[in-house]
Amino acid sequence: MVEGAVNACGSGSEISLIFITKDNRGFNLIKGPFISEIDFYILHPQFPGKYILIGEAIWDQGESHFDVHRYRLFVYKYDNNQYNKKEILVTNRKYANDENTDFQNFLNKLTNIFVSEIDEKNMIENLRKKVSKLQL
Repeated sequence: MVEGAVNACGSGSEISLIFITKDNRGFNLIKGPFISEIDFYILHPQFPGKYILIGEAIWDQGESHFDVHRYRLFVYKYDNNQYNKKEILVTNRKYANDENTDFQNFLNKLTNIFVSEIDEKNMIENLRKKVSKLQL
């Protein structure tokens, strides 16, 4: 599994997640979801490319592009040659997607929760419960 992201740079650009896999027939290109440059994604290490946690910034009234935002969290699951999107929740707090400590702590907590979840059958509900409990 090779992960790639294409980014046009600049305000308002989108990032396309692309995965390359190899099987006995050769290489396969899997087009993943698109995200904006103020969104983020986390790959599940035990299921490379199969599960992706994405945080999409929500622009409240009066917020500028790089202001703090709440994030709507989704898990994308690759199944039957396509990604299916399931909403987890919307964060309680607002975060600035930059190098500040608050955002890095937020990402670290989400990453730890996501990568520790290996129960595929109950992954979405378990993530909802764990993230809600932290009141992020």
